[in-house]
Amino acid sequence: MIRLNHKDFADWQKLYPNLDLPSELLRLDIEYQPRQTEEMVYHHESETELPE
Repeated sequence: MIRLNHKDFADWQKLYPNLDLPSELLRLDIEYQPRQTEEMVYHHESETELPE
């Protein structure tokens, strides 16, 4: 995880003036969020079953 403070964000905007930095950072945040697949949901549900 990368956290930018206000100074770092301003510095990045100066380095990359042609980028829409807030949009790009939001896109990356969305892209790298943990994904929950059907297999993961099935695995989780099977773990919660009580033994017989």
